[in-house]
Amino acid sequence: MPVTGASVNRHQGGPLDLDTPSFRGTRLDTANGLISFRVSVGNLLQTVSRSGDINFRFTSRSSAMEGIRGHQKLQRSRPGGYQAEVAIRGKYQWQNLVLEVSGRIDGVYADSDPVIIDEIKTLKMPVADLPPSQQALHWGQAKIYGWLYALEKDLDQITVQLSYYHLDTNEVTEFQEHYSATELQEFFEDLAARYLRWLDKIQAWRVIRDASINELTFPYGNFRQGQREFAVNSYRSMVSGQQLFVQAPTGVGKTVGTLFPAVKAMGEGHHQKVFFLTAKTVGRSIAEATLADMSSAGMQLKSVTLTAKDKICFNPGSPCDPEHCEFAVGYFDKLDGVLDNVLSRQNTFRRQEIERIAREHEMCPFELSLDLSYWVDCIICDYNYVFDPTVYLRRFFDDPVEAYCFLIDEAHNLVDRGRDMFSAEIEKNGAMKLKRKLKKAEESGTADVMRKLEGINRAFLKLRKAHIESLDEHEWAVSDELPTDLLLTLRSFCDRAEIWLAEHDRRANSYEELLEFYFDALRLNRTAEYFDDNYVCLIKRLKKNSLLVRLYCVDPSRLLAKGLERGRSSLFFSATLSPIDYYRNLLGADAASRFVALSSPFPVANLGVFVIRDIATNYRQRNSSYDRIVAVIDTVSGSHSGNYLVYFPSYHYMEQVHQRFAAEHADIATIIQSRGMAEEDRQAFLDRFDADNTDLLVGFAVMGGIFGEGIDLKGKRLVGVVIVGVGLPQLGIERDLVRDHFSTSGEAQGFEYAYQYPGMNRVLQTAGRVIRSEQDQGIICLIDDRFAQQRYSRLFPPHWVPRVIRRAALGSEISDFWVRLTPG
Repeated sequence: MPVTGASVNRHQGGPLDLDTPSFRGTRLDTANGLISFRVSVGNLLQTVSRSGDINFRFTSRSSAMEGIRGHQKLQRSRPGGYQAEVAIRGKYQWQNLVLEVSGRIDGVYADSDPVIIDEIKTLKMPVADLPPSQQALHWGQAKIYGWLYALEKDLDQITVQLSYYHLDTNEVTEFQEHYSATELQEFFEDLAARYLRWLDKIQAWRVIRDASINELTFPYGNFRQGQREFAVNSYRSMVSGQQLFVQAPTGVGKTVGTLFPAVKAMGEGHHQKVFFLTAKTVGRSIAEATLADMSSAGMQLKSVTLTAKDKICFNPGSPCDPEHCEFAVGYFDKLDGVLDNVLSRQNTFRRQEIERIAREHEMCPFELSLDLSYWVDCIICDYNYVFDPTVYLRRFFDDPVEAYCFLIDEAHNLVDRGRDMFSAEIEKNGAMKLKRKLKKAEESGTADVMRKLEGINRAFLKLRKAHIESLDEHEWAVSDELPTDLLLTLRSFCDRAEIWLAEHDRRANSYEELLEFYFDALRLNRTAEYFDDNYVCLIKRLKKNSLLVRLYCVDPSRLLAKGLERGRSSLFFSATLSPIDYYRNLLGADAASRFVALSSPFPVANLGVFVIRDIATNYRQRNSSYDRIVAVIDTVSGSHSGNYLVYFPSYHYMEQVHQRFAAEHADIATIIQSRGMAEEDRQAFLDRFDADNTDLLVGFAVMGGIFGEGIDLKGKRLVGVVIVGVGLPQLGIERDLVRDHFSTSGEAQGFEYAYQYPGMNRVLQTAGRVIRSEQDQGIICLIDDRFAQQRYSRLFPPHWVPRVIRRAALGSEISDFWVRLTPG
């Protein structure tokens, strides 16, 4: 069926002015039964016009800002009558499906005969080196624009032009092809029909999915106490497209409390994809298990788990191209058949299943997981796939055509993860080590690279000279301005390194080292594009007189807010989101976001909380606290047999106390966390916490570490924790910069934002290891005189009933607690 219409207008920047700016997804015209879909020209081609191999050979990686500037520069150089940034759209109908295609033409020579459609592409490599598949996509984009424009202007013929602008040399390479309107129409309608056939399959699946969701009941029978309130609040926020914070105690069942209402809201059309965002393996596993339980209850829903590329790659370290990786060969030619096959047979795609399918068909597992994500309803992945500027899923978020729901697991972790994602650093010695290695390797073309590295070294020396007073006094310096000279030399190095990397095989000497330093330099330059009042430039003096320059994001809220805009609704959930203003401010939530704090579903009497107010654990008094802490541990563990965990603010503190405790109590079994524990060692540590243990086991661990959250020791596997200190992060310049930033802001809560709140979050997460179910009983012993102060005790969960006592009274208090719980 022919295109039913097109429209065109001049556009002067900003998003396309669609009829309903807030609309994303499908639209049902009840008058004639038509279902409309919207898609950009770029996404249309990326979805149905790929073929051949994966070919991610090293190519230059200009930033988005460089590309925009290149476009604008070339557009300004065009002659009079040239129209830049022309927005256009058109429709195509197949059966009862209507595709609304929109885009923006880079330029139109409207006065030419025939009219010329100008599609501009910026690059930093020779045009001849572009893979044919990439050039075909460029031509496809220009031809679609040509057809839509010809339709609007009622033209019989048109010329399409590809203009390649080299960002380094300013060289312009142009190619032209002349087409009749009929030729362009046939090209467009073939693509549009294929796209609609693809969407038809998705729509057919969604009918099945939504019918099953409509019939779905809660998979675990009755809701736990507080769980229904959790689910209802979650559902309402998704229906209304809001941001919601939910603080729910451990054991409420937060994962199902978010996924169940998210699925129900999906079935009603409020969003079409759910992103379950989690920072830890355990969160991913619980989400997978929850979806499996809902499927067992009758739900028909497709899901995929995304695993980081470096973890799932079959040929780690090899280039992603057909010459070096057999799993790249013919990938796109195989893709449609494989997707049709696996999607018709199963709904769940976890890592192991993706790897099995990929090996069976000799396909890249990482790319396969991404291509599966187009088809599924729920994507389980890390935070960075939504928030990180370098790796977020552009296929969904750069040109959104559907509404998305974000479920942000353990949201308290996103503050520091956000700072890490938006910061970047580079070290002077990295440049000099690379230079020495290149000199020894005597590879061709290295002289220019080494000159660039020497330029980087000189820029570092100049920066050191400019900040020498502060560096001599503090070993660090801070600036509110970008290190412009260093950035320029790094950008110049990247330009030359790109040529070297493209010309050399990955097996060449120095390739990996040069590639690593290149990415560090590139990331620093790209991070500089976001530099504003929420950043500082931190310069540190390292060993061997080296320097480290870090663009440090002290306040990640603005960039996190940008990520949140990619979703229609967002749900932040954790056991520890207090004080809520801290998280609301730093996570970039909007002013209309809501907060719900759920009460504990477990009997208050089952938990004993004891605050020891006569032991100080601050840094100056730690040495004198060791023996008294040993005595407290002995009192706690001696009151009741079972398994205990003792948490410390540092490894050194932990090791000192463990050494003394083990020496004094050789009859008590102990286990201690070590630095850099492998996965099997972590599991062996947890396996020691046996519910059937009738003796004593005392584990020693670090707050905020691998055993500080995300471990589930239910029942008698853990009967008590001892927490030493208020969990303050280690003193350092980065934390002090956060403190200073918020001391001068409107919040004026510098110490709280930098130290106190993050520290207490560690404490409360650690304390949450004890009571995990209705039957659990146990104690929490907090050792630090600061816990008795109101500024800390006000952050305790409302279901805690703490006993603030001296160490001498602890034995009788704990004994009374266990006696009260003894039947009869």
